Amino acid sequence: MLTKEEVLSKIQFDENNNRFIDEDVIEALIYYYSKGEPLVDDAVYDALLEAHLAVVGEDHRPFLRQKQSSAINDIVGTLTKAYGVLEPMRPGQKTYRDWVCKKAYDWDSDKLICVQSKFDGVSVAFDMVTRTFATRGDYDNGISVDVTELFEDRIHDISEHVHVTHDREVASVKFEAIVATEVFDELRPLKNNGEPYKRPRDFVSGIISSRNKELAKYITLIPLRECGTDSSLFVTEQLKDMSVKMRVTSYEAIQYFIDDKLSDGAKQEFNGLHYEIDGVVVSVFGGDKLSSGFVIENEIAIKILNLVQETRLLDVKYQFGKQGRITPVAVVEPVKFDNVTVTNITLSTPERITSMNLRYGDTVRIMYNIVPYLIDSRHDGQFPVQLPTKCPICGHDLDFSTLKQVRCSNPKCDGLQLGSIVRYCENMKMFGLGKGVITKLFDAGLVKSILDLYRLEERYDELSTLPGFGVQSANNILDSIKEASTDVQLCNWLGALPIRDTSTKTWKEILNYTLTVNKYSSMNEYVMMICTHDCETFISRLYYPPGVGRLKLARIAEGLRQHWDMIQKVIGHIKFSNSDAKTSNKVVTLTGTRDSALTEELTRRGYMVDSFSKKTIALVIPHVGFTSNKVEMAKKNNIPIYTIEEAYQKL
Repeated sequence: MLTKEEVLSKIQFDENNNRFIDEDVIEALIYYYSKGEPLVDDAVYDALLEAHLAVVGEDHRPFLRQKQSSAINDIVGTLTKAYGVLEPMRPGQKTYRDWVCKKAYDWDSDKLICVQSKFDGVSVAFDMVTRTFATRGDYDNGISVDVTELFEDRIHDISEHVHVTHDREVASVKFEAIVATEVFDELRPLKNNGEPYKRPRDFVSGIISSRNKELAKYITLIPLRECGTDSSLFVTEQLKDMSVKMRVTSYEAIQYFIDDKLSDGAKQEFNGLHYEIDGVVVSVFGGDKLSSGFVIENEIAIKILNLVQETRLLDVKYQFGKQGRITPVAVVEPVKFDNVTVTNITLSTPERITSMNLRYGDTVRIMYNIVPYLIDSRHDGQFPVQLPTKCPICGHDLDFSTLKQVRCSNPKCDGLQLGSIVRYCENMKMFGLGKGVITKLFDAGLVKSILDLYRLEERYDELSTLPGFGVQSANNILDSIKEASTDVQLCNWLGALPIRDTSTKTWKEILNYTLTVNKYSSMNEYVMMICTHDCETFISRLYYPPGVGRLKLARIAEGLRQHWDMIQKVIGHIKFSNSDAKTSNKVVTLTGTRDSALTEELTRRGYMVDSFSKKTIALVIPHVGFTSNKVEMAKKNNIPIYTIEEAYQKL
């Protein structure tokens, strides 16, 4: 089994700050997660796990990631994350201010928010109807794990408290399962292998994973949210005293709240004991019950980092990114953060080397939370770090037109070709075709281009006899390619192609705007245009929205021209969905009901079933006469309201 240091040393970043690792690390990640010692955050773990299971099969799925349908996960679900209030903690990450601007809350500075500590435990929810407890499984789409046996002795007290305290009808309550630091320090719990747990959160994960009823009595269930029968969320009474109410744009006040918690050792007092926190939760108030009910319109978690160490910069090496970008990696003297030793730190872009004026031998400060980040330098080294002039893969000159995106100038560079294939597989969600697998196929000459992915079936004998693969692996790879290439949105496929600095989001904006201008009813005409027309005709038929600048337009046109031959050949292997780009951006909100059949049908028709927002074009209620806060808001904003039966006909 790989050590933790060996696993973390293999976790890397691409040029867009996305993580990717080799396949041989997966088993170690699963092992440490099951021991209550997660080495990466949940979102990364889920993506890597699904890719692994696509190769080895569902029989290897671990307990805490079992797929079990449960409506209780609606309230257990993961919050949107931000990293920092005004400035990102790592390049490319979203801040709270970015989120505010995206939600257009900066246009309404009078809107109020509730700021409270984010407890560092495990989410658990209690269903008032079925009287069951569940914790999050691997997704946010109705997946959860039943843990009632661990907390069944608390059902009576919870039910009594909720009904006595509130007059509203509560459907479920969200808790944070957590162990107080005083209890953790006194117990000094040991894992199965005899080593001590490093954090209370890991201890909780270990208890839940092992289903240990005796140890579960040490877990505190801190009530965070109550979900009404109309799907409205409320801050619980217990948290109100620990919360601060302020304006949505009170950035400095939020930062002060975070700094205050960090000065307390990143802990929050609750009922006389102290509990570890890893951020704050910001809840935007909405509805008419603001003063009495704390009705939540939207929420986001702001992560905080408080682990900082000093070490010395030894060297800077350079990696090749998936779009031809050169990424510098700082090599430092080993520095320990609890049980993790850091030796390599991604610097994202060469611009950071020049802007920080890094020198070999500098004393540098490192911040750690899941991955390390170089904060600053004392500049006490002797020799400035020099930027490379040649591509580390093919030896051609590098393009220094911008330090943010230093690239190889050779379009036929093997590193660039390999990167474009890896990026395509990731964006198309071809599980089981990670960087490690693609590299082996590339080195064996089986896949030298994106088109070669769709020719693998013709070379099945070579694929199935490749060292380390076999018949089952070959079949899984072919099935994954076929499945990922079926029911595909045109914007998703175009966004996966190796067109410089162009993503799915950009193509979605372009296609939506084009549909609005030309009033086309579907994407079929554009699919056919790619198949049958020349590149210049396709480019001329696109209309670019105001947010897409001249430079991006030029890069899109350049990329289309450069890869047009490949694009026309690959498109024949893609089966596109019939949903319209115009309707895929329209939101339908359900209140008072979780009708899965209707949700599936609306999704099939191209709608997005989501929470109530400015994008909501229709509200669905269970029956005539049903009332809720969302119904009143829909009436106020002239949003159509349909029963379930009417929704099938009207939408």
